[in-house]
Amino acid sequence: GVLLSQGSEFAFVIFAIPSIQNELGQLYSAILIIAVAMSMALTPILVGIARKIVEYRADQDWKKSQSAPKNTETQQADAPVIIVGMGAIGRCVANGLDAHNIMYRGIEFDHDCFVNACSRGYAVGFGDATDLRLMETINMSRAQIIVITFADYDIAKELAPIVLENYKALILIISVKTTADQIRFEALGMRAIVQHSFPRGLDIAAATLKQQNVSKPKIQHWMHNQQSQELDENQLFKQQITQV
Repeated sequence: GVLLSQGSEFAFVIFAIPSIQNELGQLYSAILIIAVAMSMALTPILVGIARKIVEYRADQDWKKSQSAPKNTETQQADAPVIIVGMGAIGRCVANGLDAHNIMYRGIEFDHDCFVNACSRGYAVGFGDATDLRLMETINMSRAQIIVITFADYDIAKELAPIVLENYKALILIISVKTTADQIRFEALGMRAIVQHSFPRGLDIAAATLKQQNVSKPKIQHWMHNQQSQELDENQLFKQQITQV
């Protein structure tokens, strides 16, 4: 809603047309141009304020959830995909799943990342995925894939054998930075995906969609749209900063 409140640069072109200026008059044309310019200049500030408000509300919800009695029946417990870590990579994976109507459950232990993901509308719960007791809470036996968005070898070395032994059909996919990391994690029985594409998380998102039997053309189309959207957002951000 805040983003839609700003005027368009095209208004400057319209108000500069002689016939439009004659109809409106110089005074009203000048007022409208100033109004559009001010709306564009204020939008980045208003977006920042709006995000602070949303994050505050999400933080309050988090505090309420911490003080409320724990309920083992979680929403989306039967989701086929569990995303561990809802930072930029986790959100990218979630975007891909949402785009193809595949349910997921996000888990985040870091408070700031949790609040940020909640404020953006992602389905995420607060918890430590390294706690084995959490497996029962999120109904791990019904999940098909666990996507791990951070590469912590010590944790993976301890948990991967336990998870794979108890849930033999479960697929563990992890995001890594280098080929060397890929070799180490795959030796643990995990499917390690090196992140090459832009934006971050696109490669592991594609691998997850493939495991969910999404066709290659659909995956490629989605990846292209994500890249175009990211480039457009970066360009818009640079324009707004320049205008301010």
